[in-house]
Amino acid sequence: MKNSILLLVIALTMSFNVFAQDADVSEEVINTSLSPPLPPQDNKFSIGLGPELNMNTPDIFAGGVHLSLDFSFSTFLAAGLFFAGSYNFVDTTAIEIGGLVRSYLPGKDHLGLFAQIDFGTTLILYNDEMTPAPMGGLRAGYRFGIGTGSYVEPFFRFGYPYFIGVGAIAGMRIDTKSMSPEEKEAQRAAKAEAAEARRIEREAAAEARRIEREAAAEARLAARAGSAEADTDASDNSNEDNE
Repeated sequence: MKNSILLLVIALTMSFNVFAQDADVSEEVINTSLSPPLPPQDNKFSIGLGPELNMNTPDIFAGGVHLSLDFSFSTFLAAGLFFAGSYNFVDTTAIEIGGLVRSYLPGKDHLGLFAQIDFGTTLILYNDEMTPAPMGGLRAGYRFGIGTGSYVEPFFRFGYPYFIGVGAIAGMRIDTKSMSPEEKEAQRAAKAEAAEARRIEREAAAEARRIEREAAAEARLAARAGSAEADTDASDNSNEDNE
């Protein structure tokens, strides 16, 4: 009986080791299956479009759209252009064509809280007559980064002639950093090497699991055979004692 218990303990220990090694191998495969790190993004150029409500008409709010393009010269300074159109659904249409100078506060990766100066021209169409007017104002908002290439930007602005405006812009942050042919080739080679390493790791992990499972199965069979033999010996000894 003692021999059967000992063999059973050995079999259970080997099975536990197999499962532990399987977990370690799986973790290793997951870690090695990660793609090689991408080159740092240089998202200096942005383009976005979104809705806005403003007071380009003196009596009621006007609804419209806002298109913005900007380029960041540093982590805290950007400049660009914007185009906006709004209509009060009655008799007045306003078209804004302007430039912008923006400062991010405190400035990190062209994201976060910003203050902006707007300037340009507004074309006001009222009762089939178009009147140009100078446009200028201040704007504040917050640019939220989404992933590595998108953003959402709620904003509030006030100035002339629109008085106040509130809206949100969603758009893309475009990577302007170009790689040399040598860098592109090196990146392709790194990806190919990573893919080959992942394949080898998967095959090695599968082979290791197969070997360990076979060893565990053999240990369990040996434990059962030893237990049966020990029970037979115990039965024989009991019969001899009765005789």
